Amino acid sequence: MGLGVGIFLAAVGAVLAFAVSATVSGVNIHTVGWILLIVGILGVIISMFTAISVSRTFLFAIAPKKDNAFKKFLFSNGLHIK
Repeated sequence: MGLGVGIFLAAVGAVLAFAVSATVSGVNIHTVGWILLIVGILGVIISMFTAISVSRTFLFAIAPKKDNAFKKFLFSNGLHIK
């Protein structure tokens, strides 16, 4: 689930939980809204953590250890590697 899908599910869930006053027999719309809202929020959080971990892994995976030009580039942009 991507960031956009998580935001969409959270928005639909919020609408169903707070704004819809219709009733359907056999289904509680407010409960479905809360479930979608929680799943959407969890999806946003998980996608943010995976994006952070992938970007960190990518940065250190491509950084050559003995290339001074690359290290100077990182230091000039505020990034520090050991």
